[in-house]
Amino acid sequence: METVKTETVSSSDFAGRILLRQELLFWITACVLLFIFLDTAGLRDGELFRAEVCREMLLTRSWFQPVFNWETVNNISFLGYWLTAPFIWLFGYTEAAVRMPGVLAALACLYGVRMTGKVLFNEKIAYMAGWMLLGSVGFLLWGRSGSTAMPGMAASILAVGWFFRMEGKSVFFTMLIFYLLCFAGVLCSSISALFVPVTVVFSWCFAVRDKAPNWYLKNLGAFCTAALFFVFLTFLPVLLSENRTAEAAEVLKNLALNKNAWLFTPADWREYGHSCLWYLPKMLLPWSPLLLAGAAGLVKNWNNLSAGIRASAAGSILAVIICILTFKEQSLLAAVPLVLLLGCGGLTGPGANKWIFPAVSIIYYAMLIFSSVFFCSVIAYPLWRKLIAFSPPLPLLLWPAAMGALAWFALFLDHRRNSILTVATGLPHRLGSSILAGAVLTGCCMSVLQPIINSEFGCGKKFFRRLQKQALRELPDYSSHKVIFYRSRIPAGFLFYNHLFSPVTRVENLRETLKKFPGTRVLLLVKADKELQQKFKEECAALNIRLTHPVLSAGNSRWAFCCSGEAHYSAFSAVVPGTGKNLKPLRRP
Repeated sequence: METVKTETVSSSDFAGRILLRQELLFWITACVLLFIFLDTAGLRDGELFRAEVCREMLLTRSWFQPVFNWETVNNISFLGYWLTAPFIWLFGYTEAAVRMPGVLAALACLYGVRMTGKVLFNEKIAYMAGWMLLGSVGFLLWGRSGSTAMPGMAASILAVGWFFRMEGKSVFFTMLIFYLLCFAGVLCSSISALFVPVTVVFSWCFAVRDKAPNWYLKNLGAFCTAALFFVFLTFLPVLLSENRTAEAAEVLKNLALNKNAWLFTPADWREYGHSCLWYLPKMLLPWSPLLLAGAAGLVKNWNNLSAGIRASAAGSILAVIICILTFKEQSLLAAVPLVLLLGCGGLTGPGANKWIFPAVSIIYYAMLIFSSVFFCSVIAYPLWRKLIAFSPPLPLLLWPAAMGALAWFALFLDHRRNSILTVATGLPHRLGSSILAGAVLTGCCMSVLQPIINSEFGCGKKFFRRLQKQALRELPDYSSHKVIFYRSRIPAGFLFYNHLFSPVTRVENLRETLKKFPGTRVLLLVKADKELQQKFKEECAALNIRLTHPVLSAGNSRWAFCCSGEAHYSAFSAVVPGTGKNLKPLRRP
């Protein structure tokens, strides 16, 4: 009786060269998944703050001293503002302009993974790692956002790739560019962009070959040069400020307590440690089961690996442990490309089939199920309004069905070795179709489902735009000078989406309002907090400020569905009594 062999991935599938058409397919797919529907989702809190700082930077021409609400912002990661401001100047105050640096950094990150993988493994493994990174949830989530996390991640992997590509050439020049990239990542996101590449590179250097004392001196010189440049950029706003002592103290405080710090306390571990342990697997979805099998294969074939790969793996593990101990989830981003690349390398060793076959099967059938669900979502179109009470634009509704059909077709084509899909993409049999389907479906989720949720429930764009329209009706001479926030922070979304050209006022008590705006109709905004609103109404009654009905409340929009209570606001139109001479509290008639 003839036995039937089960086809799976073999080590020969990970060897060979990548053709030009396969390169073009990869980069075209990457551009589509990163750029499509980029401006459909409203900006979130971190994106809004950065967008507003860049907008005011363009208005005030203050390139070295960022301001928010026309007040100086002390933040060492101001390099992110320099990356975003030119795109806002070119494309206007749009969501796509704010997110453009993240998208371009994501493309640079893909290039860095490919460049690093070619040196550590081979061109085919680097190519597959690029596809898997493109289809991971964390990569698309941060790559399609206006955060500076992706530029920091790109700077980290580019630094590693640059070192491996230039190793053996001019030591000072190579290490200078390496450290400049690392410090650029620190200025963008966090200090992990420095210690993750340094940990990996130095582990590789100490394991591969002994270095002469001259190498250490040149390396130290390159580090000191890059560090001086970093310190200069960090304290540049201080040098340009009139009150240099206070500004310097604030910068040093940010260096010690900001997100860039990696010091921790036991209390942090109890509160945040468990979430950081799960953050890396969440970032690598849907490839976590496959990468776990790759890690098992890497351990099994540890003795057969080259010294460079073993050292890089050990350095990456050490970097991940340090990132977890920082208890800052964003610090793990710098290690994600390296972990994924080493996981792909673990799939290629002798005897790796028994480790990866169950994981490949799980991913294959999971992609088959999800692609069918996405394709069949077309039948749910008439139910959108009944289920969620709103209907998304037609392109957003058709995109999941189209991507589901494309993923299902890719899985169907990959029925044998040397199939059309294998030739077209250059990916291994069976595993290649799963990777392509996963990238397509994950990209669809990030470009369609997330914008729908954010725009309708997760951001205040519609609320702030509606508030502006209502304020123009209540106050014919409406301007930012007549907007007052009572005992609350000024939301960046209010400034950005209203395109204000002057600061708004924040007061701790309404007597300040009597002093500044006597006899003027103003717009008072207060958090939708019961205790705070009660104090607000008591002060209004004591000062004889008669409130009209709320102009607009966050409870009137879907914004209240998702945002925290601190972000909800109610707006009141009121006439401030007095002429500015009598500031005593008036009795309520």
